[in-house]
Amino acid sequence: MKKALLWGLVFTFVMAIPQFISTAGADDVWKDWNLVKDGALDTSKWYFNDRKMDDVSIVTMSIDGERVKFEHRPNTDGNSVWLQLIKKPECVKGIQAEITMGTDLNGHFRGRIGNVAGAYGPLKDYAWNQVSVRNRLSENDGDRVYGAVGLEDPLNDWEYLKDLIYSGFNNPEEVDGNTYICTMILDREKGKIKYTIEGFGTVTYKMPDEIEPGWETFWGIGSRSNDASGSGTVWFSNVKVLLDTECGDDTRPVVKKTVPEHKEVNVDPAVDTFKIKFDESMLSLIHI
Repeated sequence: MKKALLWGLVFTFVMAIPQFISTAGADDVWKDWNLVKDGALDTSKWYFNDRKMDDVSIVTMSIDGERVKFEHRPNTDGNSVWLQLIKKPECVKGIQAEITMGTDLNGHFRGRIGNVAGAYGPLKDYAWNQVSVRNRLSENDGDRVYGAVGLEDPLNDWEYLKDLIYSGFNNPEEVDGNTYICTMILDREKGKIKYTIEGFGTVTYKMPDEIEPGWETFWGIGSRSNDASGSGTVWFSNVKVLLDTECGDDTRPVVKKTVPEHKEVNVDPAVDTFKIKFDESMLSLIHI
């Protein structure tokens, strides 16, 4: 029988760890989560999750005072770029951000807050959650602001399956050159998703099925070009995050090292002991 060892003690119920660090019932609080520190992107909180075409970034990122500026180059059809939240993403229930759309937007273009809502439905497909400001969606519909959850198949190259939610607000005549305060909240415990765009209102949905945490914790603020001419500029600033205050360093131990190493391949099948080293004692998490 294979065994798992926590360095310093043997822990028989390794697979039960998630239920001991559940954040159910926690109080939540909004906190400033600045993008900029000392004139540069605050890399202790955010990661510039870039995309490249022909080994060249599709976006030039720069700091404009307290704002982060994305300048998209053309001919980057269907590509997204993110400021990905990396500090305690598992403790975040929502993000609020100020998104300013440039006057140089060309083609179909959007600025947005995005989140992997989790695994949803009987097949545990990928539920992608977003609140967006979008220009020139089509010649007939024009610009729009909306919140949406779409279902994708992670086992089939993220094939789009269907919209679970599409919340269109009263649409602006033109998003170019305007600033929008957007908020998105995901409360898995209550099964609720909430979108707010200042000046346009709030929409709250109660999901009919459970939203499970899934295999990835992603929160980000970013932009996307949707056609070959989708170039333009967007700024992000005044970011706040809704934190679960019972989810923190004291209640969510961090894995520091494993033996075999994480993602190690060709592990000898005869190995019957796995070691996991955390950044704190695990004695307080053992419930019998």
